[in-house]
Amino acid sequence: MNKLKKRAAALSRRIARTQKWRQRAVKLVKWLRDHKQKALANATLRVVEGLGKRLKSLHAELKKVQAEIDKLGEKDKAGRDAYLKFLNDSVGKTEGSDWQRAIAAEMGVPWDWPWCSTLTAYGLWKYGGFERNELPAQTPYSGAWLTWANGTRVSYADRQPGDLLIFDWGDGGMTDHVATYWGDGLKIGGNENDRVEKDAVPTGAIVGVVRPKWSR
Repeated sequence: MNKLKKRAAALSRRIARTQKWRQRAVKLVKWLRDHKQKALANATLRVVEGLGKRLKSLHAELKKVQAEIDKLGEKDKAGRDAYLKFLNDSVGKTEGSDWQRAIAAEMGVPWDWPWCSTLTAYGLWKYGGFERNELPAQTPYSGAWLTWANGTRVSYADRQPGDLLIFDWGDGGMTDHVATYWGDGLKIGGNENDRVEKDAVPTGAIVGVVRPKWSR
């Protein structure tokens, strides 16, 4: 997505420059005609026509790139929305339930391990559009998301729904929890009071915010 946006920006700059040169060439044609320089005017007119064709080509290319950006944006939204729906539907599910045990089994970890990170990985895999091998190797550990190859670190000030929030309760060197930002100052996380909860974000304990690369 970022590469496409950079490409679109570069094309827009080229279009602006080409338009500028075409406008100058048009003015030059007029000046040459006014001064009876027919041959030079005709030669410059051919430059104007060439620049016009170039503009048409650049606009067509920009349209294609923008269509790709829009398509990926729709994919981004679909994966993010499906992931958030899964989490919201999971609120209230408890540790030790058949639901939680099944998720742990499918992820290949003991059900009684801390499962906030396992729940996050499962949701991204089953609903967010990520392949199993695109998730962190140490999915049970919340801190693994801080260096996730398919995530981008952002600030909490720039948070968006679907961003992963990694917490440290200050009781040691390792991180302690991962949840997902829901919006309106709320998060959804598993293994909170032995269940999936939606509640206010304890901002003072955040050590990282990671945005999944929904389009890869």
